[in-house]
Amino acid sequence: MQRSTLVTVVAWVFIVLSGFAAFVCVVQSIMIATLFPHGVTQQIGSQPGTHVHEFARLIFDHIQLIFVLLLLVYATTFTAAVGLLKRHNWARIVFIGLMGLGVAWNVASIILMYYFLPSTSEMVTTSSLALPDHFNVMRNVVFVFGLTMSIGFIVLFGWIARRLVSEEVRSEFY
Repeated sequence: MQRSTLVTVVAWVFIVLSGFAAFVCVVQSIMIATLFPHGVTQQIGSQPGTHVHEFARLIFDHIQLIFVLLLLVYATTFTAAVGLLKRHNWARIVFIGLMGLGVAWNVASIILMYYFLPSTSEMVTTSSLALPDHFNVMRNVVFVFGLTMSIGFIVLFGWIARRLVSEEVRSEFY
């Protein structure tokens, strides 16, 4: 049976990326646990005079849980990528699901950018900081860059999932 180069390359790329991401996630989790004693991250933004968006406050309140969930996603991706390399059908199905999750995550990130980036202008104009007028230009550049990256990942993850469901690729798996 002929093994496609696409599946092998996708598997190796995701083995390396998810392994590195899991390592970074563990190091960041240790760093946050070490630098910020329990409960300190929950206090961020709750001081009088601070302007922290509710979504950002929610993230700070549950930062350790977020790192655990990310580590779970990275470990699942790593495991599925190894299974993909070995041509296990369960890994192909899990990987298709992960690509769907990646598409959904990037769609959500576009929505969040659209929703939250304009509010940064309001926070800056109402704060006591005197920021230059170039802040809006920088915010727009960040939005366009983030939008471009998200659309790129949506297309890439969608393409990978589409290839993994094709009859040609499916025939490699058992």
